[in-house]
Amino acid sequence: MIKDDQTSWLARFGGWVGAVGAIAAIFAAYLLAQAEYLRALRQDRQVNAQINFIGNTALQFDPLVQQYIKLALEKNPDLTDYYHKRVDDPRMERMMDLKTIPMSHWPSSDVYHAFNEYLFTSIMLMETSADEDTSIRLQDRITVYGRKFEALKKALDASQR
Repeated sequence: MIKDDQTSWLARFGGWVGAVGAIAAIFAAYLLAQAEYLRALRQDRQVNAQINFIGNTALQFDPLVQQYIKLALEKNPDLTDYYHKRVDDPRMERMMDLKTIPMSHWPSSDVYHAFNEYLFTSIMLMETSADEDTSIRLQDRITVYGRKFEALKKALDASQR
């Protein structure tokens, strides 16, 4: 009789342990899902912050290019060695720093390529002052520069999460 009571009690206790275990498993699964959601959210925020940093860096750099275009169209004598005089400008340095970041650390390969093409085109434009025949090259380079800047903006917008 005592043995039957112990067996019955153990069976009931085992049922409760199983129920508590199932509830704990559901709770653990919920916590894991919540942790994964928060990790993905943090990752999205980091990517968006990186995209904003790249975009802001390009927007701060762009006035240097715009100033060059203005001076070039006016055929201003201050244009001589324009690019080389601005190599130490913090805006230029930030762009060069971004250029050294490996592609795997960029939000997307499209942003990486658009940024590098924009920077290359901008530098080529600002170095036009050293060219002998600037009239044709200047207009071509201004046109290409405008397209590359728009392509960079589109790539940044497309990478936003």
